[in-house]
Amino acid sequence: MFCSECGNPVAEDMKFCPYCGKIIRRDFIEKEENKSLKTGELLKGEELKEGEEARKSEVKVPKEEHREKKDEPDKNTGEKEESPDKGKNNSLIGAFKGKPLKIIITIVIIALAAFILSALLNLLSYTGYEVNKGDSGSFYELKEGEIRQNSSFFNLSFACDKDIKVAQKSDGIYVLTDSSGVVIIDSKSGATNPKAYFKDYKKMLEEKYPDVKIEDVKELETGLKTVYMVRARINNNGSLERVDRYLELYEKGYIEYTVLSEEGKDYGHEELYSLINSLKADFQ
Repeated sequence: MFCSECGNPVAEDMKFCPYCGKIIRRDFIEKEENKSLKTGELLKGEELKEGEEARKSEVKVPKEEHREKKDEPDKNTGEKEESPDKGKNNSLIGAFKGKPLKIIITIVIIALAAFILSALLNLLSYTGYEVNKGDSGSFYELKEGEIRQNSSFFNLSFACDKDIKVAQKSDGIYVLTDSSGVVIIDSKSGATNPKAYFKDYKKMLEEKYPDVKIEDVKELETGLKTVYMVRARINNNGSLERVDRYLELYEKGYIEYTVLSEEGKDYGHEELYSLINSLKADFQ
């Protein structure tokens, strides 16, 4: 206990303070002690309350925890924080940024490789077969009574008798003759060879005419050109017909001649060969 006057510590059984000599008032001392006890309890309660609220704030979960972060400036640096996906896009752009020359060189190399490959395939396609390198139709001299027929659609022209009927359709130029024959002329760009070409041609005929009779491929000389021919015989609604397919090769394309005639009524070779020799093709 302490003196009520000077505040120095004194024994409980003392009646006078040994420091100041004043009478020790016990009722005042007990009142002060009770007050200090109550204050201590109050402070302890406040501390417990604050600790409880602190624990609650630590376990509180944000309502929008999974929302994507926007690109907001950092409070310390002032710089925007980018999302990981945006960084990936930037890395892709950065891979090509400032490298236009490399990209152009790569494209040129790929195009050159494709051109070389195409040239090799063309060379392999024609290996072992006669290709008409010079178009003899350019030097063909018209005979008496002949005229030159031109087709810008098929990029070709040919000579035939002025009395011959010629009709242009989507699948070729139809040339009608007096000898009960029809010649269909068509031009196509791209490389091919007789083996591959006639393999597909035979397959088409067999699918369309199951009882078709097909002969082997023949190489023929028309006087100015070399052509390849396959003869087929088909039964068309009870009528036996002959279909001769001629193939004329060039470096940039080929010409198809399909000769339709009834069996026994042959389309004359001389007339056909004259048409083939006069034909001039312009492959784009």
